[in-house]
Amino acid sequence: MGLIVTGFALAAIVAAGGPGLFAGWEEVWRLLQGVRAGEATQAELQEALVGLPDGVRAQVVRHHQASSSDERAPLVQCDELPELEPGGAWAFAIAIGRGPALDQAILGALEETPQASLDPIYHRGYLEFLAHSEAVEAEAALELAEALHMRRQAVWSGQNLAIARTRSGAYAGAAAVLKELLQGDVSEPDRALLDSRLTLVLLGEGGALGARRLLGASMVRGSSDSGIVLGLLSLESNSLDRSRALFRSVLSRDSGQPWAGRGWGLSMVPR
Repeated sequence: MGLIVTGFALAAIVAAGGPGLFAGWEEVWRLLQGVRAGEATQAELQEALVGLPDGVRAQVVRHHQASSSDERAPLVQCDELPELEPGGAWAFAIAIGRGPALDQAILGALEETPQASLDPIYHRGYLEFLAHSEAVEAEAALELAEALHMRRQAVWSGQNLAIARTRSGAYAGAAAVLKELLQGDVSEPDRALLDSRLTLVLLGEGGALGARRLLGASMVRGSSDSGIVLGLLSLESNSLDRSRALFRSVLSRDSGQPWAGRGWGLSMVPR
């Protein structure tokens, strides 16, 4: 029986230059990770590149090679992510510039990359999450936050996921991820940070009545956010002495923060 190849698959093979190229690029991606980990050499990588065509894959490789000696290697322009071989998402996620293709590469890399090679993916994913958050791109930020925390399961990834879920209105989901982390073995500073974030989630979901107990407990643990929120609530209820005391306690605890400087509040008032 002859080999049956669909028209789409045949077109892809022809466009790529033949089925052997898929294995060739997979070996390149493996060696790239090895070079970064000190388990392969540039000479081995260069040998694997012989016979492979130029294009966006080759540009990604050149970015990695330049980065090994020049931290300012320019990012590769990639408007659309090609069909990648195993390991390719890792290489692209580090090397290409911002855009939908970068998000796809990060998500793919988080799924397939061995744990030992994930640190640069976590870093790029975190920066991309921040960029989406600052641009108020809630859906994209949430998708990245979900994928990052699913793989990393760290305090920083859980807090980012809680922030993304809160901004999307998913208060219960935001509280759930924070409570799960709080049940684990976390340091006291991290516990205070997670407690503070949880109080803000509960405040957004149920108002002051739902969050007041945790706000007080979190403030006792040193959370500036909780002290500020309680101070604002006291100000709204015209309890001026209590409000002053709460704000003073925060200012004395975090005097190095920008908002603790004299005149900072007035500088935020529109002219």
